[in-house]
Amino acid sequence: MFIFFQLLLGWLYGHFVEYFMHRWVFHNRKLFKTAFNYHYSQHHARSRRGVMLDVTTLRKPHVKDFESMALLGGVLLHSPFVFIFPYFFAMVCYSAVAYYLIHRRSHQDFEWARKYIPWHYDHHMGPNSNKNWGVRLDIFDKLLGTREVYKGTPVEIIKYRNYEFRGYYALRPHRDKRKRYKEID
Repeated sequence: MFIFFQLLLGWLYGHFVEYFMHRWVFHNRKLFKTAFNYHYSQHHARSRRGVMLDVTTLRKPHVKDFESMALLGGVLLHSPFVFIFPYFFAMVCYSAVAYYLIHRRSHQDFEWARKYIPWHYDHHMGPNSNKNWGVRLDIFDKLLGTREVYKGTPVEIIKYRNYEFRGYYALRPHRDKRKRYKEID
C-alpha cells in the first residue's frame, strides 16, 4: 500500500510541477526573464506561426536544449528522495520523461496534439495563451479553473479546415481558397 501511495503521490506531484512551472515560471516575464524569453518569445512564437509545429523538435534531442536541461535539473533536484521514497522518485523521473516525449510529439504532429491533448493545442492555438497550462493532462487546469476550450469552436473549425501542409516548417492557411462551411455558420 505504501508503494502505491508513493506512486500516486509522485504522479500527481509530477502533473502539479508541470502546471506550476508552466504557469508561474515560464510565463512570468518579471521574475524569470531567461525562461520567459525562451518559452514565450521563441517556443510560443514558433508554435503559433507553424500551427503547433516547433522546428526545434525536429532536431535530434540534445542535453543542451533548454527543455532537457530544465527537466534534468528538476530530476537532480529531487534525487535525495531516492533514498527515502524511491517509488516517488521513480514516478518523478517517469513524469519528466513522459512530459518530454509527449510535449515533443505534440509539436511535431499537430493533428495528434489536437486529438489526444487538446488542452495543450488550445494553449498554443487558442486566443488566450494564458490558460490551459497542463501538457500531459488537464487535471490542475480543471481544479484551478484555468481550462478554456478552443478546439471545436466555430472559429477553430474554420481555421483547422483551412490548413494545408506546405513544407516541413509550417502549415499556412489558404488565403486565396477560403471556403465557407455552412454547417457551422
